[in-house]
Amino acid sequence: MHVNGFKEKWIEVFARAGIELDIAQEEFAEWVSGLDGELDNEYTQNELSVIMAAEEAIEYLSHARG
Repeated sequence: MHVNGFKEKWIEVFARAGIELDIAQEEFAEWVSGLDGELDNEYTQNELSVIMAAEEAIEYLSHARG
């Protein structure tokens, strides 16, 4: 499945963490830009990998905010 198929899951993880939709969308776009074309690779991009990437992004944001 293409990673955009998991965008709602990403947003759901951010929402549970109390992070606004616009920030979730910006972070998703940033994550996708770093995939180097691996946008439709079911072995590396699946629901679990997207959830884990979202959780890592939230962790990074929490440290960046201080």
